Amino acid sequence: MHAQFTAAIPKKVVPAAHLPLYGITYSRVHIDRLVKAGKFPAPFKLSANRNAWWEADILAFLEERGATRGEVDEVRLAVARRAAAASVAARATP
Repeated sequence: MHAQFTAAIPKKVVPAAHLPLYGITYSRVHIDRLVKAGKFPAPFKLSANRNAWWEADILAFLEERGATRGEVDEVRLAVARRAAAASVAARATP
C-alpha cells in the first residue's frame, strides 16, 4: 500500500456531481476555465469520463474565497460610493 494512503486521516474524493453539496454550483465549462486560469483546484481522472477532486483541495478553495470576501466587498463598496457621488454631482449641476 502507498504511504500516502496510510495516513491517519483518510483522503476523501469529491466527484464533479457532488460539488453542489459544497456550495459550488458552477457549470462544468466554467470550472474548466477556472482550473485553466489557476483559480480552482485541478481535478484528477477517476475514469475516462469522470473527474474528481480531493476534498481537502475543495475546502482550501472555499476557505480562500471566504478569506478574500471582505476585501472584495470593500472594493465594491468603494466603487459604489464613487458612483453614487458622481451621480449626485451630475444631478446637482444645472
